[in-house]
Order: sequence, then structure tokens, then C-alpha cells
Amino acid sequence: MTPPLLASALDEFNSNDLGYVLSGAGVVNLPKTKQAKIELWLELVGDPDRIRRALAKLTPPSRRALELLQGIDADVRTERFRSLLLRTGVVTAEEMSPYGGYSSSRKAPAKIDPSKPSFSETLEELLRSGLIWTHTLSEHMPSNARLSFDGGRFVYIPREVAQHLPPAPIKHHPLPAVTQTLEGSARTCQRDLYLVWSASRETPLQLTNAGLLRVSDLKRIAGQLLMAEDIAKGTKESDYRRIFFLRRLATELNVLDFNAPANLLEAPASPNFISQAPPQRVRLSFQCWRDGDWWNELLATMGSSTTPSNALLVAPAPAGVASARRVVLETLARLAQQAEREQRTPAAWVAVDDINDYLRERNDEFLVDRATAEQRARGYGYRYSYSYSSLYSPYEYNSLGWNWAGYQNNEEAGWNGVERVFLRTVLTEGLYWLGLVDLGYPAPVTVESSAAPPDLVAVRLTDMGRWLLLDGPQPEVPEEGGRVVVQPNFRIFAFDPISDAVLARLDGFASRQNAERAIEYELSRDSVYGAQQTGQSGAQIRAWLEQVTGAPLPQNVARSMEEWQAAFERITVR
Repeated sequence: MTPPLLASALDEFNSNDLGYVLSGAGVVNLPKTKQAKIELWLELVGDPDRIRRALAKLTPPSRRALELLQGIDADVRTERFRSLLLRTGVVTAEEMSPYGGYSSSRKAPAKIDPSKPSFSETLEELLRSGLIWTHTLSEHMPSNARLSFDGGRFVYIPREVAQHLPPAPIKHHPLPAVTQTLEGSARTCQRDLYLVWSASRETPLQLTNAGLLRVSDLKRIAGQLLMAEDIAKGTKESDYRRIFFLRRLATELNVLDFNAPANLLEAPASPNFISQAPPQRVRLSFQCWRDGDWWNELLATMGSSTTPSNALLVAPAPAGVASARRVVLETLARLAQQAEREQRTPAAWVAVDDINDYLRERNDEFLVDRATAEQRARGYGYRYSYSYSSLYSPYEYNSLGWNWAGYQNNEEAGWNGVERVFLRTVLTEGLYWLGLVDLGYPAPVTVESSAAPPDLVAVRLTDMGRWLLLDGPQPEVPEEGGRVVVQPNFRIFAFDPISDAVLARLDGFASRQNAERAIEYELSRDSVYGAQQTGQSGAQIRAWLEQVTGAPLPQNVARSMEEWQAAFERITVR
């Protein structure tokens, strides 16, 4: 939320404690009234010299806590700030102490690690310094209570102070050595989307009652893709995440139409998407994934020991997944820009650990919120200053509605098993499959399927990725220079680089045989008859082929097409 005006937040604060803040700033003769104290502090709070003196007095833990708070744009719940300082080792945990109601004289809980300050001690030091402030009474405090150095529900750095603070350092791990790179390819992704459409045009794809591809259709598609996969016995579509991704992406982009009564996926005759220029197709694909609820990276957090139900596999992702995905993308973009400056190259590697740490220190609720668990705990009378997360874990109670009960008592394991897995999945699924990042590994890896191997240490934006995430120059994708050749044996070959729109037109009257280096089609009476039924004439097909090949058709092919057209017209007349 947006913090209130500082004057309003000061009005919530205890007058005597505000006097201590003024004394710490060097005021000798304190004003008598609270309003006078507020007015004096409003004059002093943004003074650069005062801020420098206050910074110099901070203990190292409090200075680090301030730097972490700088990384958060607005105010933050005090409990979230406490959790952040605990996870980063700035403060020690305190023994849990439930109580009812508000009491300013309660005894401080014992510290687990006496060598470190407690959160309460650090919070008080920062508030006394006047470098941060607090606002909003706790729910269990009476309405006439006033805030003190134990803080309210939120803490923040006043803008009067923030503008004079030195930038908070960004934590960096040493850049890992990348010895093997798996290159992302937007061209491969787009060609495979075309091939999914082509396969469904040949024969519509049958879905099971569970919403997954029938195994025979799964095998048919898997064998035709540029990144082909072998379908093992006893498996299903969701076991092959890239195929599952492409098929669902194609449906969302209207490259495939869902025939609900027949439970079929059918290919429209000429989808608008395939006629787009390649960069625009990549952009549309990226936006469809980035903002969509049809893909759910949370499934990867379930682990190999848990099998999601078919209903969960095809269900829309919780609302928070798309927003969390965007946060990961924004963080990657920010760190990629910094890496490019530091490494002085547009092809800069970004360590996965850096992305992870940036999120954990600056936006640890990007995926799993803590407010839901905190609200539940407050209902049972646990004040924010104490560690009740072991009773009400965010990995059990959260706005996503997902339960990771195995992490109830271990937030470190929870982060590594949920948020970090989610982050890695965003990088290695959508971003990689769309061709927007390359994946970096510290040692040679064996690629057995389209799934990325484990042990990923870094990612690097491709030219397409820099265009879409960093607003870099739009890459040029050659669509000309390839050839279409019609042979006397009625075989048609399309050689790259060639537009998928040309291939889609060929699909309209010829049967595709393969999609290897040269994409092969067969022209037959049946394939032309199918085109004639959609309104294309033999003369139109012949004219188009001669245009794209730049040569007349072989005489026997031209003669056969004339005969097929005449036969079609006789059938039509009758």
C-alpha cells in the first residue's frame, strides 16, 4: 500500500518516544507539545547532514536491514520485514510468545542466537534513527493507543529520507563458468507451432475426457516436430511438457479451434496468426504466455513424488501465477541490463542465484503471500513481533489456495522448493521454449528430451529476448532466400529460409510428408480435391506454385492438374 503522509504517521506515534527521536537527532530543547514536536521533526527529517550522521551511528545489522528495506518500493508489512531479516541472517529468531491484546510493558522474548540482535532491537534502532518510520495500529490495539518503537503494522522509508540515502548494493554471486549452452530458438518454436497446426489439419486432434491428447495423436505430433520426442508406453501428454505447452499455446492463439461437442482440436483453414511476420508471431506468443492462465508453473513445485490430477493439469492457474511470472521477467530484465553494463556485452549471462536472491530480498511475496497466514495468526492473538510462522505457514495458508504442507516448519526449504522452483520453471519452460533465453550449464549435460536438464546456473537473453524484455532492436528474420521446387514425381520441396505462411498455403492443396531440412509435400488428386472443395481452383493453385517457384510446373504435373480440375467440374455439375 502507499504510506500515509509523514505528518499523519507521526500523529499516530507516542509523543514521548517522538521526543527521543528528536533528541537522537541532536535537539536539546524539546518542544512541549506533540504538535510542535511533529512540526520540528518534519523540518529535520530530510536534512542531508542529519541523515549522514544517523547512518554513521547505525550498527552493521541495522545498516543491512535499512539496505534491504530500500529494495522495497513502497511500505512493507512489519511481519514481512521481520521475516526478510530472519531469512537473510540479519537478526536472530525470538521465542514465540502468544498473548491477548496490546501491552506496552510486556517482557522481551529470549533470543535464539545471543550474538545477533533481535528484530525488536533492530526495529527500535532504526525508528530511533529516524531513517524509517511506521504506521497503522495493530488490529488488537485499542483505538486510543499510540505507536512506539515496537512499530505498527507497516514500516517504510519516508521519501524525505529516501532521496538522500546512498543506493543499496545489489548482491551478486561470482558469475558461474558456463561450459555448455543450450540455445533457445524462436524459429524452432514458431515452426513447431505451424507443424502442430498442419498435423491437426491433416486429421483433427482428439482429446480425452481428461482434456489431454489421445495417445495416438500425441505420438503423431511428437514425431513431426523439429524437436521430436519418443513417446514411452504408459505416458500421457502432460508428461511431455513442451508438446503440452505448444498444443495449449496454439489453442490460445486460435491456431487450433476447440470443437467442444466432439472434443476435437481442429485446424482453421488459414489462421491469422500464421500469416503474421515472424517477429510479431514471437511477440504474440510471448504475450499469450506471459499474461495467460492456461499454463501453470506451480505444477513443477509438486515434486516427483506427487502426481497431479488430470483436472489440475488442465485447470486455469491461480490468478497470482501470471503476476508472479511477470515479476520474474521484470527481475531478469533488470539484472540483464546491469550484467550487460558490467560485462560490456549484449550477450551477458545472468546467474540464476542472482535472480533468486534479488527476488528473495526485494520481493519475497512475488508468488506466495504471507498476509494470509499472518491474518490467520492474528485471529488467534499472536502479535507480529513473534515467530508464529511455524504454526501458520504461508506454504499452507496463502492466496493461491495451494498447500505445500511439507514445508510447514521450514521456510528455507519452502523457498527452495516453491519460489526457486517456480523461478527456474519460468526460465526453462516458457522463456526457453519460446526462444527468448539460452540456458547455461557448468558442465556438459545430456539432453534426453525437450525438458531442460537440472543444474542450470545462468541464462542469457537471445536477440528476440532482448527485443521483448529490454526493448532492444527488433531482430531481422529472413523469410526469403529459400526455394520451392516442384518435381515431375509430384513431390514439392520447400527449402529454408521460407515463410510459414508459404508452408501453410502448400498445406492447403498438398500432403506434407516430413519437416526436416527440406519440408516435403506430395501433390495428389485427393489433396487437390480437398483444396477445390474449399474454393481453390486448379488454375489458382498452378499460378501460385509457378509464382513461388519462379518456374513453370513440370509438364506432366500441369497436365494432371488440368485433368483433376476437369474431373472436379464434372462431379460438381452432376
